[in-house]
Amino acid sequence: MTTATPIATLAGAISELSAIRDRVTAERKGAEARFDVLSAPTVAEAMADPEALAAHHLARCAAGLTTAEAAEDAIEEAIGRLEAELLALPSASLSDLAEKVRTLERLAAAGGIIEPADLAALFADVHRLAEPP
Repeated sequence: MTTATPIATLAGAISELSAIRDRVTAERKGAEARFDVLSAPTVAEAMADPEALAAHHLARCAAGLTTAEAAEDAIEEAIGRLEAELLALPSASLSDLAEKVRTLERLAAAGGIIEPADLAALFADVHRLAEPP
C-alpha cells in the first residue's frame, strides 16, 4: 500500500473543500432566487426610511444569505491557505509536480495572483526531480 504524499493529501482536502463550497454556493444562489422578490431599498429610500434598510438586512439574514456568504468566504479562505501550503512544499514526485501545476492553473483560471516565488519553487522542483538519483 502506498502512502499519500503531503501534496496529495492537501490536494484531496482542497478538492473536498471545493465540493463543499460548490454546494454552499448552490444553496446561496437558491436563497437569492427566493429573496429576489424583496428588492433592496435604493440609497434615497434607505436615507428616507432607515427602517426599510434594516428590514431588508434582517430579511437577508432570515433567508440565510448572510450565513451562506460568510460560509463561502470562510471556505475560500481555507482553500487559499491550503493552496499556499501545497505550493510551498517540495515535490517528491512527478505526481506532486503535476498537482502543483494544476493548483497554479486553478489559481490563474480564478483570476488569482501567482506569486513569483511559487513559480521559482516549481522550477526548483523540476530541476531537483530531473537530477539523476
